[in-house]
Amino acid sequence: PLVSAQSFGQNKATTVRRDRILKEIVDTEASFVNALGLCIKVYLNPLIVNPASPRILEDKLIGEIFLNIQLIWKLNCTVLKKLKATMTKGASLLEVADHFLKLWEQNSNVNEYSYFITHFDKSRNLLSELCNPKSSSFNQRLKDYLDGLQAGAAKGMPLQAFLIQPVQRPPRYILLLSDLLKHTAEDTPEYAKLEQAVNRTKVVVEQLNESKRTSESVAKLNMLQTSLVGAPEGFRLHMPAAVGGSSPRQYVFEGVVMEAGNAKGSRYLYMFLFTDILLFTKQMKNKYKFKRAIPLDDLTVSDIPQNETGQMSILLTWSSTIHYEEIVVTCRKAEEKEGWLGALKTSIAARKK
Repeated sequence: PLVSAQSFGQNKATTVRRDRILKEIVDTEASFVNALGLCIKVYLNPLIVNPASPRILEDKLIGEIFLNIQLIWKLNCTVLKKLKATMTKGASLLEVADHFLKLWEQNSNVNEYSYFITHFDKSRNLLSELCNPKSSSFNQRLKDYLDGLQAGAAKGMPLQAFLIQPVQRPPRYILLLSDLLKHTAEDTPEYAKLEQAVNRTKVVVEQLNESKRTSESVAKLNMLQTSLVGAPEGFRLHMPAAVGGSSPRQYVFEGVVMEAGNAKGSRYLYMFLFTDILLFTKQMKNKYKFKRAIPLDDLTVSDIPQNETGQMSILLTWSSTIHYEEIVVTCRKAEEKEGWLGALKTSIAARKK
């Protein structure tokens, strides 16, 4: 059958759009690789190849700031080389999709990105602390070094602008590949292969995010453990696996509430919610005094409608060894109450799955 002029025009427009997306994939990959290369050449290499005497930074701090950026750069140099070769031969969608499938097929590649993304916040905070004149860790020589390079060889880009790019790159792949998929006919082998590449990249990005959340949770648990006083002997916040479950304990939510109805009148408590327990403490400057820890498996949460005094209250009920106990906690704002209700109900429901 003859192809209508309208259909022909649509097909041509789709092809043009697809070619532009392919070019954007290669161009942005080249920009990413060049940016990391510039960061290594301008900011990193002078610190390790021909360091000043005395050194501006010791090796340990250099590693904590730059992480494995050199390995990420080498990895993506390979990706860029393959993409350019494909474009030179004729921009095969099957080959482009295959490049991304093979990128994530190797666990070592995912691990490199996971390491960088998991430690990025610590790297950023350390750099900020070292360059803050008000910090006890302030390093004037480092600040002068970074300011001078930013104004010169780094072409106005601060080190932080380079270091964040490996964090941003994997989600960008999803956007680019999804756009490419949208402009590919569904009844073609190219569409099926691109769909695999999009789905695989989404899985990897979620794995990277989960790895980051787990790392942050472990750091939070360790910090709280050192700040917790008066806990029963053997009580540990950082556990390799939650009691009764297969997942490690993770931090979820925290905040100040007021306990009402006890014999001594109302009192302020500081609650921490984890994936398997609700921890009640009393805040004392930089410490938290242990009050009780309730397993979420035993906990029931009920919303108490706002009363005439305008209090935002929640009823918590749980079973002890002998009988049921309950406590009414009041939040300061409606948003805090909604936050607690949502976090508690979601965490309890997750335990039942």
